[in-house]
Amino acid sequence: MKKQIGPGTYVFPTPTYIIGTYNEDGTADVMNLAWGGVCGFKPPCVQISLNTGRRTRENLLRTGCFTVNIGGVNLMAESDYFGLISGSKANKLETVGFTSTRSENVDAPVIDQYPLTLECRMVDSREIGPHLMVIGEIVGVVCDEDVLDDKGKPDVKKIKPLGLDPIGHNYIAFDHIVGEAYKEGRKYLNK
Repeated sequence: MKKQIGPGTYVFPTPTYIIGTYNEDGTADVMNLAWGGVCGFKPPCVQISLNTGRRTRENLLRTGCFTVNIGGVNLMAESDYFGLISGSKANKLETVGFTSTRSENVDAPVIDQYPLTLECRMVDSREIGPHLMVIGEIVGVVCDEDVLDDKGKPDVKKIKPLGLDPIGHNYIAFDHIVGEAYKEGRKYLNK
């Protein structure tokens, strides 16, 4: 029997994205973001939601650009730290010993230690309560060669992306394959 539990953001698992922007002084800033995902294919776009009072939000509105840095379970402690403290109180990258490189396509940093980075230009935004939902067109992607598959695409089994269970407040790994998309349900097509 189902039970009504009330409205809530029970969408899980969520990604662990590290959003990169530049501060006014040109230093790189990062934040851990779980509220985001793909929202368009042509052109390729992602959506992220930023709460009020976040430095990343201010930076993004000023520059119109951001990066989505995707890492694996090996970067869990650093990724978690990026969500624990404001960039106005610490240089997060310096604290964990990470470095960044200026993106070739947008005015935002590529975090060198993360194997996959989406370079995004803001194309739209909308206020939803205290959050700013931003749509970014992916204008470039950089990826470490050692996490590419034989077709030159990012390999989830090599990256071992870090995810979040927002209900239990636990990190999870997205590297266990349980089936093949667009194949497992074919047995029902001719019924």
